[in-house]
Amino acid sequence: MYPTYNIFIGSGDHIQNFGMRVSTTMTTILGRVIGPPELKLGDRNGKNIKITVDLDKCHWNLAGRSMVEGKPVEHWAILDFTSVGPYNKKLRRKEFVEKLIAKYKKLGIFMQEPIWYEESSMKILSSHDLLSELLEKINNICKYSQGGLQFLLCVMAYKNPGYKYLKWISETKVGIVTQCCLSPSANQGDEKFYTYLSLKINAKLGGSNVELNNRLPHFEGDEHVMFIGADVNHPGFRDNKSPSIVAVVATVNWPAANRYAARVCPQFNR
Repeated sequence: MYPTYNIFIGSGDHIQNFGMRVSTTMTTILGRVIGPPELKLGDRNGKNIKITVDLDKCHWNLAGRSMVEGKPVEHWAILDFTSVGPYNKKLRRKEFVEKLIAKYKKLGIFMQEPIWYEESSMKILSSHDLLSELLEKINNICKYSQGGLQFLLCVMAYKNPGYKYLKWISETKVGIVTQCCLSPSANQGDEKFYTYLSLKINAKLGGSNVELNNRLPHFEGDEHVMFIGADVNHPGFRDNKSPSIVAVVATVNWPAANRYAARVCPQFNR
């Protein structure tokens, strides 16, 4: 507000020359607080239950409840980047796996022991070739398991720029779904950490964590609805080498409309 106001005030007679006048008196309008939505969660017996978002805290609590649709985890692996390095950063693997499986059991979802455990170091995240080789190795070992690898849990000692290379290589080159976490948080064993981790894993496996209890308004009938979003970023006008980046995202599950498919591709100059 203030920068815009200063522009108008500092423009002198320019505004008036265009036959315009700027009022410095703000307009008062009426507003209202939208009521909290009713959400659908699951219980430990697989039945759906209705909850209301807390109006003051603006969040919902998973305590004593479960996801709407929890996907069982049978084939997964751990890539531990903390095996080489400071002892206080190393993952306490046995304790970590036990707590994660216990959290899944508490949510009423089956989770098997990991089928593979790979030790590595944080340094490998800085090497594209070594990281690609490592991920290919894990994929080749696990792909012969029944049903293939559902996801690879990557544990890091700290936040690292190589995270983006890990995601790029694993999910677009090798074809492995990954979920990352930090060893200090995992070793601390906080209940919220394991809850959030379980929610992220379930969503990536195609499960549904929470849904609106009622359909979105004005979408009656049995026809399916898809929400689509698209965007494109163009390079500068003097840049004739860089491509435009086009992205499209769309919902794929109606009426929940909380699962998305996304596509990103470059659009080169003619």
